[in-house]
Amino acid sequence: MWAQRASRIRWNPVRAARGLPLLPVPDIDLVDTLEAAELRLRRALAHRMCEYDGVPYDDRLASDPRVFAALADEIAALRATRQPRGRA
Repeated sequence: MWAQRASRIRWNPVRAARGLPLLPVPDIDLVDTLEAAELRLRRALAHRMCEYDGVPYDDRLASDPRVFAALADEIAALRATRQPRGRA
Protein backbone atom coordinates (compact mmCIF):
# COMPACT_ATOMS: atom_id res chain seq x y z
CA MET A 1 0.00 0.00 0.00
CA TRP A 2 2.77 2.44 0.91
CA ALA A 3 4.53 1.99 -2.43
CA GLN A 4 1.27 2.51 -4.30
CA ARG A 5 0.56 5.67 -2.32
CA ALA A 6 4.06 7.05 -2.91
CA SER A 7 3.91 6.24 -6.61
CA ARG A 8 0.61 8.01 -7.07
CA ILE A 9 1.74 11.06 -5.12
CA ARG A 10 4.88 11.15 -7.28
CA TRP A 11 3.14 10.74 -10.64
CA ASN A 12 -0.13 12.66 -10.21
CA PRO A 13 1.54 16.04 -10.97
CA VAL A 14 3.01 14.53 -14.15
CA ARG A 15 -0.39 13.13 -15.14
CA ALA A 16 -2.02 16.51 -14.47
CA ALA A 17 0.57 18.26 -16.65
CA ARG A 18 -0.18 15.80 -19.46
CA GLY A 19 -3.93 16.29 -19.10
CA LEU A 20 -4.56 12.75 -17.85
CA PRO A 21 -6.98 11.98 -15.02
CA LEU A 22 -5.42 11.82 -11.56
CA LEU A 23 -5.15 8.49 -9.81
CA PRO A 24 -6.79 8.24 -6.37
CA VAL A 25 -4.33 8.30 -3.48
CA PRO A 26 -5.21 5.66 -0.88
CA ASP A 27 -5.50 6.69 2.78
CA ILE A 28 -3.29 4.67 5.08
CA ASP A 29 -3.64 4.58 8.85
CA LEU A 30 -0.66 5.71 10.89
CA VAL A 31 1.43 3.03 12.53
CA ASP A 32 0.23 2.89 16.13
CA THR A 33 3.26 1.80 18.11
CA LEU A 34 4.97 3.63 20.94
CA GLU A 35 8.13 4.17 18.89
CA ALA A 36 6.18 5.57 15.93
CA ALA A 37 4.25 7.99 18.14
CA GLU A 38 7.49 9.20 19.75
CA LEU A 39 9.13 9.71 16.36
CA ARG A 40 6.13 11.72 15.13
CA LEU A 41 6.43 13.98 18.19
CA ARG A 42 10.18 14.40 17.68
CA ARG A 43 9.83 15.15 13.97
CA ALA A 44 7.06 17.70 14.58
CA LEU A 45 9.24 19.54 17.11
CA ALA A 46 12.27 19.36 14.81
CA HIS A 47 10.18 20.89 11.99
CA ARG A 48 9.10 23.74 14.30
CA MET A 49 12.69 24.31 15.46
CA CYS A 50 13.91 24.53 11.86
CA GLU A 51 11.17 26.99 10.95
CA TYR A 52 12.07 29.13 13.96
CA ASP A 53 15.82 28.99 13.21
CA GLY A 54 15.26 29.59 9.51
CA VAL A 55 17.17 26.50 8.40
CA PRO A 56 15.98 23.71 6.11
CA TYR A 57 14.60 20.61 7.83
CA ASP A 58 16.80 17.54 8.02
CA ASP A 59 15.36 14.33 9.45
CA ARG A 60 18.49 13.81 11.55
CA LEU A 61 17.37 16.75 13.71
CA ALA A 62 14.64 14.56 15.19
CA SER A 63 17.48 12.77 17.04
CA ASP A 64 19.06 16.00 18.28
CA PRO A 65 19.61 16.03 22.08
CA ARG A 66 17.70 19.35 22.27
CA VAL A 67 14.60 17.59 20.90
CA PHE A 68 14.87 14.75 23.42
CA ALA A 69 15.34 17.23 26.27
CA ALA A 70 12.37 19.36 25.19
CA LEU A 71 10.08 16.34 24.85
CA ALA A 72 11.22 14.37 27.88
CA ASP A 73 7.99 14.97 29.83
CA GLU A 74 5.72 14.28 26.84
CA ILE A 75 7.56 11.08 25.93
CA ALA A 76 7.45 9.88 29.55
CA ALA A 77 3.69 10.53 29.67
CA LEU A 78 3.22 8.74 26.36
CA ARG A 79 5.16 5.73 27.59
CA ALA A 80 3.15 5.65 30.82
CA THR A 81 -0.17 5.59 28.97
CA ARG A 82 0.94 2.88 26.56
CA GLN A 83 2.43 0.41 29.01
CA PRO A 84 1.56 -3.18 28.08
CA ARG A 85 -1.08 -4.51 30.38
CA GLY A 86 -0.43 -7.75 32.23
CA ARG A 87 -2.76 -10.69 31.88
CA ALA A 88 -5.34 -11.00 34.61
